[in-house]
Amino acid sequence: MQQFLATHFEIDNLVSVAALKVVVRHNMVLAYPLLVLGLVAMASALMLLLGRGLTGYLCMGIFLLGNGLSTRRMKALEQLVRSLPATSGECAQAQAEVNQRWKKRLWPNF
Repeated sequence: MQQFLATHFEIDNLVSVAALKVVVRHNMVLAYPLLVLGLVAMASALMLLLGRGLTGYLCMGIFLLGNGLSTRRMKALEQLVRSLPATSGECAQAQAEVNQRWKKRLWPNF
């Protein structure tokens, strides 16, 4: 997403819309496996917490801190990508459709 934001300051043509769709697809492909890995790590940390006490507490804290920081950064980048201005009506309509599907569908298909 950072590379997309560095090269696109607005959605001004269909190439920019296509690049936006690629960014959304990549984001979704990365987000779901990271969610599964995060749930596994949280379950492991919870088991450590119950079994090892202080060591588990530290592992759980490290996991939650890392997860919180990464999701905060990802959300900020997503909001920047969604708020890029569109110059033409056709691009604005395509961008609105992509943004709506991004938020509402599990695996967006464009």
